[in-house]
Amino acid sequence: PCCRTVYEYPDRDLTFMYSATLANGNHRGLVFMGHDASMRVSGALAVSADQESTRLEQKINDIIDLSRPMFTCARSIGPPSRRWSAAG
Repeated sequence: PCCRTVYEYPDRDLTFMYSATLANGNHRGLVFMGHDASMRVSGALAVSADQESTRLEQKINDIIDLSRPMFTCARSIGPPSRRWSAAG
């Protein structure tokens, strides 16, 4: 099964496209893909830079490690300060 949906919000200069192919039983969580990064939402939230990002190009060359998320937030019941992590 395949699902493709496009949402357009011209007053906000925003177009959101959702595309999914449900080819197997692996849980992938929910992934929002943008021009500069992707955000994965599952048991935690993780934002990772895209290697082709034009906005983050200089930071990718200098400080962003593409093998790790730039930002993570684990699902936790602890204090907020222990839930957030950011690179750089």
